[in-house]
Amino acid sequence: MCNAMGTEKLKTLVIGTVAKPHCYKNVTMASLPHINYFYNKKAWMTCEIFKKYMLNLNAKFEDENCKILLLMDNATSHDIEEYESQLTRIKVHHLPPNTTSHLQPVDAGIIANFKVKHKSCFIKHLIDEYERNGSHPLSSDNK
Repeated sequence: MCNAMGTEKLKTLVIGTVAKPHCYKNVTMASLPHINYFYNKKAWMTCEIFKKYMLNLNAKFEDENCKILLLMDNATSHDIEEYESQLTRIKVHHLPPNTTSHLQPVDAGIIANFKVKHKSCFIKHLIDEYERNGSHPLSSDNK
């Protein structure tokens, strides 16, 4: 999630299928500085995950003393009616039905580009760690 100008970027929301992915074996999920990690069996966005994310996001903006307008599609997992009154710093506006792919920038290639960039940075990190330590950075031998 980012603002229209791209100057404010939030942590990436990642939804996996396990509580502790193997690739993060020696890492606590809370220590990952650029990721909000959630999980469920199908790695899908759910109402529960979205509620936790939105309430955490509201707290962040409360701490920063700012308010935002969030444009969102009408996915069933994005239903905020139950807790909308708790979102004191976030005003949500839902896009009209069947227009998301035309109006929402993330559906216009941003997600695909982000994934390519993320994988590239991750691989670069692995290579840097290998060159620095002489062993595979995700192996169990690496302490």
